[in-house]
Amino acid sequence: KKSENMAESSLDFNWLGYSISETIGDLDWTKRLYKSAENKPCNVRELCDLAESIADTFGDLNWVKSIYLLAEMQTKEYSDCRELADAIYKNLGDKQKTLELYKKAESTANETSDLCSLAEAVNQKLTDSEWAINLYHNAVNKAKDSSDFCSLAGSLSVNLGDKKWAKKIYELAENEAKYSYEL
Repeated sequence: KKSENMAESSLDFNWLGYSISETIGDLDWTKRLYKSAENKPCNVRELCDLAESIADTFGDLNWVKSIYLLAEMQTKEYSDCRELADAIYKNLGDKQKTLELYKKAESTANETSDLCSLAEAVNQKLTDSEWAINLYHNAVNKAKDSSDFCSLAGSLSVNLGDKKWAKKIYELAENEAKYSYEL
């Protein structure tokens, strides 16, 4: 009870609730704490954490969906869209909503690393290699230096198994490198 009185943020209430469910198994108390977490102002990451706690503790997918709806209203940046999409995929298996959020993530991606990461997720979770290839093409266009090109080539090689394309990207990295340690 003392910890509950000290809790201030959504994250505090979530962690306390999860700890109580795991250690003493008081699910009524846990539910009250999760409700308190839900009613505190929080960001997308905190809402995704709360939804995961609810899924793990209660398996209440309707409640989880309502938390994700709150989170979706806050998604503006690439990282928020990606995190929410991945959480929905993991906890609900909703490929359509994951697709929608990945599209939004793509529209907000500003870095080569964002596009590579998204291409990996699209290829692995949605098995859409054509979209992944388009994301990699966009990543090439956003690459700024040899480091970007090296990361991109590595992702291409591992994710798509396209060694030829990866080699061409590594050649771009070599051309962009100013110092030997950049290779």
